[in-house]
Amino acid sequence: MKPDILKVFLDGLESLNIKLVEEQIKKFSIYFDELKKWNQRFNLIGPATDEEIIKRHFLDSLSVLSVLPSTVYHLPSTVLDIGTGAGFPGIPVKIALPAISLTLLESSKKKTEFLRHLCKKLDIKAEIICDRADNIAKLSTHIGKYDFAAARAVAKLSTAEKLCLPFLKNSGTLILQTGNKTDIKLKQGEIMEKFRLPEEILPGRIVLSIRKKTVGFTPYRDKSLTGFTLIELMIVVALIGILASIAIPKFAEMIRRTKQGKTKGELGNLRSAITLYYSDLEGMLYPQDAAAISNETGPLQTKYLSKMPTVKLGLTSYQETTDIDDFNAGDALTDLGNWGYIATSGSVFVNCAQSDTKGELISSW
Repeated sequence: MKPDILKVFLDGLESLNIKLVEEQIKKFSIYFDELKKWNQRFNLIGPATDEEIIKRHFLDSLSVLSVLPSTVYHLPSTVLDIGTGAGFPGIPVKIALPAISLTLLESSKKKTEFLRHLCKKLDIKAEIICDRADNIAKLSTHIGKYDFAAARAVAKLSTAEKLCLPFLKNSGTLILQTGNKTDIKLKQGEIMEKFRLPEEILPGRIVLSIRKKTVGFTPYRDKSLTGFTLIELMIVVALIGILASIAIPKFAEMIRRTKQGKTKGELGNLRSAITLYYSDLEGMLYPQDAAAISNETGPLQTKYLSKMPTVKLGLTSYQETTDIDDFNAGDALTDLGNWGYIATSGSVFVNCAQSDTKGELISSW
């Protein structure tokens, strides 16, 4: 980290009233260097200047400390970072509070690869899960487990609380980082604290501390079953099992076919957008790299795409994703199930080595 950028970081810490020791600051410097290096190839955070990395990612993440209770500094606490991306806010909070037990949840394989590399580099212990939050929320091992859950870039609080609150203990706290125009309609939580970041760090940025409401639960009992005998119930269960063994595989095949058809359509839209971009530049230049395509504020999305399309393959070994990676002509597939892009020819494809429901190689679509 260069001296001028280090000064931006230290000034930001002072504005947030956060004190770090030399060893912690050194870890942030390593984090900064590794993030820049990996971002050049894998587009972890999109295009960003050094100062933007410090303010939008490091200091924004550390602002979470402003709404955490004092108990977190001297009692062991479990923290879940949902949709952590390149480790924000979870890893900066872990550097500042080494005693917390941290779990990082991220659906992108390339980002979780970076997180594992980074944690090893920083000598940080954290559980890293590559999956979607709605899938993990179905597992009893994670429900009601955490003291704190955090999420960034929230567009709608009601959606965030529905997704995040089930992970919390009854006394747990949800930390949300968002813009000040976010809706404040909550059903299962109540806002306890609100912290507004200094304008010189991130204008309009707020951090919310939301306490989970404890709601009584009465198990549902279907009175219509009281008239069945044990033998009748066993027959019904057996019939359901037979029907399920027939219907479920066919239904799963239909779902895969639908998702793959949708992805083919999105692939066509993406190719059309690149062609229009190339045509408008009079055949002189394709988008220079994958980051230029995925950049929400770049020319391709602002003019030719409404948003980055999603790869949906319907195969259990792949997650739905909007990620896109750079390739050179002749490169082998990395088989991550995301988009692939060759800038020299403007070619875009699905980075998948499996076959579709018709037996066609998906990467050849």
